[in-house]
Amino acid sequence: MSSKRRQRGTKAAGRGQNEPQPQQQAPWALTGVLMATAAFGGLTTPALAQAPTPASSHPGDERLSTRHFEIPAGPLDAALAAFTRTSGLTVIDPQALAGGRQSPGALGVLTDEEALRRVLAGTGLRHRFTSARQVRLESAEVTTLAEVKVQARQQQRSSSAKYAGPLRDVPQTITVVPQAVLEQQGAVTLRDAVRNVPGITVNAGEGGATPGDNFNIRGFSARTDLFVDGVRDVGGYARATFNVEQVEVAKGPGSAYTGRGSTGGAINVVTKTPRLQRAYQSELSVGTAEEARATVDLNQPLSALGVPGAAVRLNAEVQTAGVAGLEVVENNAWGVAPSFALGLGTPTRVTAQVFHAEQDNTPTYGLHSNNTDGPPAGIDTRNFFGLRGLDFEDVRASQASARVEHDLSGALTLRNQLTYSTAGADRIVTAANPDGTRRLVSHITRDRNLTNQTSLNARFATGTVEHVASAGVEVAHERSRFGAYRFSAPPPRIADLNAPNPDDPYTGTVEPGRDRRSARATSVGVYAIETLRLGSAVELNGAVRWDRFAPEYRDSMGVVTTEPGAANEALTWRAGLVVKPAEHGSVYAAYGTSFNPTGELLALDRNGSTGLDPERNRSVELGTKWEVLGERLLLTAAGFRTEKTNARITDPNDPSGGSLVLAGRQRVQGLELGASGAVAEGLGLFAGYTYLESEILTGAAADIGRPLPNTPKHALTLWTTYRLPWEIEIGAGARHLSRRVMSTTSSVPPYWAFDAEAAVPLSNHLGLRLNVYNLANATYYDANRYWVPAAGRSVRLTTSLDF
Repeated sequence: MSSKRRQRGTKAAGRGQNEPQPQQQAPWALTGVLMATAAFGGLTTPALAQAPTPASSHPGDERLSTRHFEIPAGPLDAALAAFTRTSGLTVIDPQALAGGRQSPGALGVLTDEEALRRVLAGTGLRHRFTSARQVRLESAEVTTLAEVKVQARQQQRSSSAKYAGPLRDVPQTITVVPQAVLEQQGAVTLRDAVRNVPGITVNAGEGGATPGDNFNIRGFSARTDLFVDGVRDVGGYARATFNVEQVEVAKGPGSAYTGRGSTGGAINVVTKTPRLQRAYQSELSVGTAEEARATVDLNQPLSALGVPGAAVRLNAEVQTAGVAGLEVVENNAWGVAPSFALGLGTPTRVTAQVFHAEQDNTPTYGLHSNNTDGPPAGIDTRNFFGLRGLDFEDVRASQASARVEHDLSGALTLRNQLTYSTAGADRIVTAANPDGTRRLVSHITRDRNLTNQTSLNARFATGTVEHVASAGVEVAHERSRFGAYRFSAPPPRIADLNAPNPDDPYTGTVEPGRDRRSARATSVGVYAIETLRLGSAVELNGAVRWDRFAPEYRDSMGVVTTEPGAANEALTWRAGLVVKPAEHGSVYAAYGTSFNPTGELLALDRNGSTGLDPERNRSVELGTKWEVLGERLLLTAAGFRTEKTNARITDPNDPSGGSLVLAGRQRVQGLELGASGAVAEGLGLFAGYTYLESEILTGAAADIGRPLPNTPKHALTLWTTYRLPWEIEIGAGARHLSRRVMSTTSSVPPYWAFDAEAAVPLSNHLGLRLNVYNLANATYYDANRYWVPAAGRSVRLTTSLDF
């Protein structure tokens, strides 16, 4: 990769000083030290860990660790949560056996295993250690089942307290991509992760082709529906997964849960936080296209320093990589995410997290489509049509958060979280036109967001009815700027599109331009959510939220352009009915609404200052979820219809075409199937299929009756693993998208893509994993504004150290 970086030459003037080579190597040096420390720690424990933990006389056997437990009698769910906070052990409940049971609690100085026995006393359940840090719950009458890496247990619950109980009983399609799947697939970015979820399409090409993560969910844009730990994150950059615990996708209008947006659904990234169990993990990967990547995940409790209930965790990554099959393109990044927790296992818990990541990429926009139907014949779209010495992408993203949780009682928890995030991106990308001329595209974006969330979560009963309730207030202040670079001359022409020269010189000058527009917005949301359990067979779910979104826009001269009435207020709601014909199955019906205010993209929204009322959306969903094969496999099915009842369209009575009116109507209806868990002993499955039938019902005359852009009728995802003797694991996956239209004259061809993996443990602490991506070396595209093919066939070898 060093040779490629030397060839990049001087970047455009005005982007800021290029960082000297020693600074580019600094993250690698830091990671090397951390990896070396972790590696030697696998043989001789680091000094900090060598000090004996006062609370444990058997540090090598976690079930014999002794601690002070204060777990009151009450619902078993709450008791297990308190046990997890105190012990740091993970309690796995793949069959959702804990729901509805009562625990006698556990008080005193006990070993972890003794405390768990007391918590489970009289519940009819037993436990089994599946690893040093994981415990599995089972019915005392059920034969023990072997554990597999991809299991329904990873999908049983959302990280949000807004969803009560196991996801099997939530009246909504929610898919959780667990960390196990991310590790098996070697998923590096959020794009990699969400490709496991059918019904999501990526509005981007590979190789950093468009500004940041941009997805459609069930046919509707989710550009502003990305969340990190429940807080909206709208920065225009591609997110990495080195600090990600799991990715949750909730589908269907859900403004009652998330606030503005979420027409088709929302994506929530759950980050890693400290635990009370020491764990060191590191990975080093090398691959084709000169890829090199290293990550560390170090979790250290502080009891050895005399601070019980406290722990620190550090996640970090550094990467230099090209893109297989796409010359010149580079994805170089580093990031660090330290976190600290205090009071784990106590009624008052404090967690502080900091995240910072930077990217120094060479992106590509490929060949402009000019609204052609499919890529042009006779031209190799894998060529690099840009300028090596001019094109660049610099990204800087940071986030700091502090969360305080206090258990007012065993059934009442008060929570407050304050989050501040910033994201900035500077990029110049040179694309080619079909006639050989080049076009310059540039962005200068800055986003800031300060959010405070306060919630109260409660469990109580009135007679025979059990209530799980959540209420809260969310206040946010967002600022956004959008600009571009100024070029004094056009880029050089390409004589032969099949032989472009990336080293063609650019003879003009480049300097940052003033902001084209800037925006700020203050939003307030108040919500209440409740689930009523009427015995063991019926549950009612209801949610209501009021939001106020007040934006202010300024033009390139700093003049406020916001029209009167630009502030949007909306009341949204969601209701669901769950009927359980059996303990491990449910049938449900749900209805929900959401709203899209004008200017929800802030400075990225060119029409942000129109002052129109919000777009309104509604959805109905009927579905069923069942745990079968001894509750090892979760099967889901849902039929749904989502409508946008007043979409913004160009005013047909305005000859200039510059006005918008709320006169459109759009509909997406379809079917979704899912399966996750264990098909047989050692055979794991994570799969889904969606059928989407979309239609523009009202709008521009040329669009009526046409499907929505980037909404394929058929989408299939499949990932399966099989565990062989000696803990050897093999896996394979497939993804398919059918043809989808992008405009009245263009569409993106369908594709199939196949991946595979194999993992071999070399010792109790050391393992090897081989991933092969795009086995058939297929050429496929995510979007058609610019024809940028996905990466070709590539191979990655990863060494992991875990102890």
